[in-house]
Amino acid sequence: MPKPRAVPFLLAVLAILAAAPVGAAPTPAKATMPPGATTPTVDRMMVWDVPAAVTLAGPAELRVEVLRDGATVYAERFTVLVPPGVEGGAVEILAGEPETRSLLAALSDHGKVTLDARVLRDGKELDRLPLAALLARGASLAERPAELLPLRFDAVEPAPADEPALFAITAAGTDCSARTACMQECWNDYYDCVGYFCPSYSGSRFLPPECSFCEDERRTCQWACPGCICTEPKNVTYSTSVQMVSATWSGSGCFESYSGGPAYDYDRYWAEYKFTKYKHTEACDGTVTTTVDSVWYQYDYCWDRNFFQCSFPTPGIPYPSC
Repeated sequence: MPKPRAVPFLLAVLAILAAAPVGAAPTPAKATMPPGATTPTVDRMMVWDVPAAVTLAGPAELRVEVLRDGATVYAERFTVLVPPGVEGGAVEILAGEPETRSLLAALSDHGKVTLDARVLRDGKELDRLPLAALLARGASLAERPAELLPLRFDAVEPAPADEPALFAITAAGTDCSARTACMQECWNDYYDCVGYFCPSYSGSRFLPPECSFCEDERRTCQWACPGCICTEPKNVTYSTSVQMVSATWSGSGCFESYSGGPAYDYDRYWAEYKFTKYKHTEACDGTVTTTVDSVWYQYDYCWDRNFFQCSFPTPGIPYPSC
């Protein structure tokens, strides 16, 4: 386990404990969490207000996308089943995915990335708003679920997982130094947290309850780490082509394979070869540019079988072939 470091929220805890009278009960772990920190295990509703124009048209097939820094990372399709005579209403987003909702809520509260939601119908955008607005609306209706319109779910893209890849979405590239440093910083804070609140923890699979929030903080911290940065050029590869540019006849010979069989006459040539080395440069946008890196020439003998059988052969097939 790395050597503990002083982190802001631990310094605050130490200050509180130092000021407490001797024999006072220790401050509960929950009270020592940094201001604004959240626990991803708390389920929170996300609600979108459906315009009256949408409900008046009958059952509405909608697609809701969650965007991280402008890129779509999660989407679901559902049909709003509008009761007769209803104008407007509200629908719950990710109603069947409580874990994904809680993870997105934690990431939204963390504030280091931009999370938005947009609602589309037949490919046309109806609304676009911060994910925090859906969470706020969900909080206002948490005690009145009967006001929500019924839904029929069609598809979720992608399927949720414990720690979906969408929370670590990265740009393809080679420079991951900022991401690596951020991930390590989160781990360092985690070890500091566990080392302080659970000093007897031996590293077994399950954390004691009194410091389980350290794991929640670590996951939330790492979800907000930046992606890898693509540096130009993204990738460079090389290839080489060989072309015979001239050949001069230089005699012939009779050969047969070591395994036996008929012998054939082979013509020998003094050949000139042109080697061209190409450089393939891939840019961050995916385009590939090919340029000639270098050109050189080599000379060597080569053999070409002329299909005439012969007598008194030399064992073995001559190499290289033309």
